[in-house]
Amino acid sequence: TTRRDCVYAMADTSERDGGVVLAGAFGGDGLVLGDVHLPASGGALLFKLDARTAAVRWVVATRHNDTSAPTVDLTPTFYGVAADERTGDVFAVGTYSMRDIELRYGARNANGTLLPPSPARDCTTFVTRVDGTTGHVLWARRFHANVCQYGKTLALGGGGETVYAGGFYRGAVHMGTAHELRDSDVMQAWFAALDADTGDTRWVRTVNGDGRNFA
Repeated sequence: TTRRDCVYAMADTSERDGGVVLAGAFGGDGLVLGDVHLPASGGALLFKLDARTAAVRWVVATRHNDTSAPTVDLTPTFYGVAADERTGDVFAVGTYSMRDIELRYGARNANGTLLPPSPARDCTTFVTRVDGTTGHVLWARRFHANVCQYGKTLALGGGGETVYAGGFYRGAVHMGTAHELRDSDVMQAWFAALDADTGDTRWVRTVNGDGRNFA
């Protein structure tokens, strides 16, 4: 391919199952990974390779179901990834823009789970948990930003029971019941803890300041 195929993060699972997971995006010319042919629409990309042979084990990728042109068209992208040493499951955080996206998943990228259109004028954050063996999406969550929210980094803690995610945002963001990021006219850093089993938000924090803050 020739347009914007990027890998932004990697999780090494070689000691547990001989694999490696890569996260990023594929460009508008489409992409072929093993037996999986991704469409020429561009989207977020998460895939697992055999660490010894580079054979593709599974692929998770997004596609737009809404073919109309959005006001802002930001290619959905995974920016952060982590693997649970106990279960082998994979967690990823990313960003997408106004159209809805479908997470296609599995060894042949044939199954799907839908995330509704981003309510933000620019983009919003989504987080997902994927079965590390099959590539099936176990859950996916997207937050409610009114201007923009970028999800840039992710880590696991608490023995794999907590997902920590972070990034930056502008405007206001609803991240679950009683969990809000305060309205801001400039970019501010945000951090959140999610329940690894359900994806529910446990707490959110911002870096308060008069200037721009990034995470």
